[in-house]
Amino acid sequence: MCRPTQPFPSRVAALAIASSCLLAACTGPDDAGMALPASTAVPVTAAPAPPVDAVAPAPEAAPSPPAPAPAAAPSPPAPAPAAPLATPFPIAGIVVPLVDESRPLVSYGWTVAESRPLTTLVWYPAVPGRWPLVVFAHGYAVGPDPYVSLCEAWAAAGYVVAAPRFPLTDAEVAGENLDEYDVDNQPADVAFVIDALEAAGGPVATIIDPTRVAVAGHSDGGLTALAVGADPPDGLRAVIALSTSPIGRPGENPPLLVVQGDADDINGWENGWAVFDGAAAPKFLVTLVGAGHLPPFEEGSDWEAVVRTLTIDFLDLYVAGREGDLAALVDGGEAGLAEAYGIP
Repeated sequence: MCRPTQPFPSRVAALAIASSCLLAACTGPDDAGMALPASTAVPVTAAPAPPVDAVAPAPEAAPSPPAPAPAAAPSPPAPAPAAPLATPFPIAGIVVPLVDESRPLVSYGWTVAESRPLTTLVWYPAVPGRWPLVVFAHGYAVGPDPYVSLCEAWAAAGYVVAAPRFPLTDAEVAGENLDEYDVDNQPADVAFVIDALEAAGGPVATIIDPTRVAVAGHSDGGLTALAVGADPPDGLRAVIALSTSPIGRPGENPPLLVVQGDADDINGWENGWAVFDGAAAPKFLVTLVGAGHLPPFEEGSDWEAVVRTLTIDFLDLYVAGREGDLAALVDGGEAGLAEAYGIP
């Protein structure tokens, strides 16, 4: 679990406030060709739009010399990985007020509400295209705020990134009902968010490619992501687990990236190793040298750049189908900061 040592500046709260302030001034469609509610659309940048997420087909191999008798045409070659995109993209963000009406909200045995509110923060490339979806599960008590920089980096790399506020493990939302045991309900929350964002008519449905989905999470959110991976929804291609622990279901996973600090005093490095060791390949483990539990994933940390780089390489390779630096994931990292090891 996450135990913040100091209050986090709420960039997410600023997003919601800016959203309200733009109601009178921003009512047009966004740059992705998708009409967004004026009350929730939050422009992040006005930089020119780079090329869309489109790839030219791979060249075909030259056919073999014809046999004396007519022969069948040669099979086309397997598609090559898409080339890296001209990133970073400009990004935009909205707040989507989702509610799961099918399940009650229960804290320590008491019914708090008859439905589960799942307000979700969404960042996306502000250029036309259909993009892979990454759903991020926050750690206990902290909500999405500490991870905004990482989520924005993924969006700028060509992903729609969604971070729900879990109703009983985000202290700002739960208040006196804060209940870490509700982590057991969070895999279903993530599945609900995926379905809701992909549903026709939704505010970002037209820019999501439902065949390319990943889940990621930190600490208790990492447990959530692993559980979703063990019972994957349609389109799920990969899982990223940060500072996490095993869930007791070894070998039940899509491609997996584990990132763990070797000075983590909440979920020790050995927990991350156990997740990696029990997983089926492809699997990768990044050890953050000298890193604790939450700080390496926050904006401005010593590990921020290497975490961004390796997580985006992993997403590009296993979710988007683009070129990525596999060698860096198998036996790479950054001297003094990160050591990567993997089995493709």
